[in-house]
Amino acid sequence: MAVFGHPIIAGNFGSLMFPMLVGWFLPSTGSTRRVAAFGCIGCVGMILACASSGPILAFMGGLIGLVVWNFRGHMRQIRVGLVMAYIGLDMVMKAPAYALIGRLSLVGGSTAYHRFALLDAFIHHFSEWWLAGTQSTADWGYFTFDVANQYVGTGVTSGAVGLALFLVFLGLAFASVGVGLRQNASRGDQLLIWGVGSSLLGCCLSFMGVAYFDQVKYLWLLLPAACAAMATPRAINQATSADSALYGDSRAAGQPDIIQA
Repeated sequence: MAVFGHPIIAGNFGSLMFPMLVGWFLPSTGSTRRVAAFGCIGCVGMILACASSGPILAFMGGLIGLVVWNFRGHMRQIRVGLVMAYIGLDMVMKAPAYALIGRLSLVGGSTAYHRFALLDAFIHHFSEWWLAGTQSTADWGYFTFDVANQYVGTGVTSGAVGLALFLVFLGLAFASVGVGLRQNASRGDQLLIWGVGSSLLGCCLSFMGVAYFDQVKYLWLLLPAACAAMATPRAINQATSADSALYGDSRAAGQPDIIQA
């Protein structure tokens, strides 16, 4: 787990960084491309070494986000389709649709069922935490004192309003990705922005299985901050200038910028 507080946190950090590094790797050249490639390899190593389902699923979510690049013009239809699919599953399943979380076990010894039980208890004890959170979740069920869910953790510490604001915050970050794509015409710029958005998607998925508690709880905030910053062409140009100063060999060899197509 190296400098992180838990192996799962280390694995989630790898899954969080991988899509962003891919978005950096694809349009880059020279030494910057090699740096991004080594970073991607390191992220995969962290994910596999942690031997946990959560980081692997977050990694898969980030990969799906990258693949959806080819369908970025149909994001509204995709979002509506996902909502309709969830409603359809909830109608045909005996258990709530979110009970599928308990089935997402990819490695031996996974505690996927605990994640489902925690979320289920969180919903059924709404009256206890909606106003201003609650002091303890230990009496909600077996091992529910372990709040291994960022969304549940936000709700039990700040109430329904705090949880709603947290979801709005994430929604605005994703909206900034769309703004950035529209305001930056370069394909290289768009790939970088999309990679950051895919990292944020993987991060949101990882929240279903862990509540960040060490330095990662500050590092993940760089993702929505980057989404907001890259929504303006000026921010992209400044990042390009900084990269060129750091990796001057690409320009010296007459190669294109790191984030230019």
